[in-house]
Amino acid sequence: MLIFVLPEVLGSAEFLKSLFALHNIQSEYFYPWQWITYMFIHSDFMHLLFNMLGLLVFGALVENTLGGNRFALFYIASGVGAGLLYSFINYFEIYGQLQALEAYIANPNPNAFSLYLKEYFPSIYSQADGLIESYKMNPKNPETISATVDVLQNLYKTLLNRPMVGASGAVYAVMAAIAIFYPNIQFFLLLPPIPVKAKYLVGFYAALSFYNVVFPQTGSNIAHLAHLGGLVFGAVFALGIKKQLR
Repeated sequence: MLIFVLPEVLGSAEFLKSLFALHNIQSEYFYPWQWITYMFIHSDFMHLLFNMLGLLVFGALVENTLGGNRFALFYIASGVGAGLLYSFINYFEIYGQLQALEAYIANPNPNAFSLYLKEYFPSIYSQADGLIESYKMNPKNPETISATVDVLQNLYKTLLNRPMVGASGAVYAVMAAIAIFYPNIQFFLLLPPIPVKAKYLVGFYAALSFYNVVFPQTGSNIAHLAHLGGLVFGAVFALGIKKQLR
């Protein structure tokens, strides 16, 4: 409830996200506390609802196994781990794009502009035919060159400052713990309506997350890397705890 009340009190949900959502460490909006606070900020009600349903379905068994305090520590630590992995990979992705942008500014030409858009912003590339063709017809036009530099800089800044929010990484960690502690417990799916063992269900989500990290979908706002990070850290922490409980 607090997640929805605070934006009204502060007057701006965007202001709240700028402080507490997880930003790229190169962003002017990055603060270290965001590795914890991003878990408690959600993009909308449905985002919050699905994460809390996942926590409700998978979390009760894990909490009963670990106890309330240890479960809270496991949940937070796994969410932080997922955020750290996301930041680590995202840093190098953005840094590589910055290098490509600086190389273009140093030597602007139509082919480089086209390749940059095609590699980093394929959805924009498909809409920029007019600008690309105009650039090719007059590659030395300073106004066109300036326009292309502005376009790429704005796209870069938008990507750099795009925040990541949500408890999905921590929830996926809880799913990993279920697979470690109770691999053969069955969950009844709605679609298709069949029972599935936890180890297979979690394995499917792990494979799906890995696929989406390796082959990202254009225009997707889902942080699959955080999901995968949550699964990894959750499994590591759960295996360590399982050894202690024996």
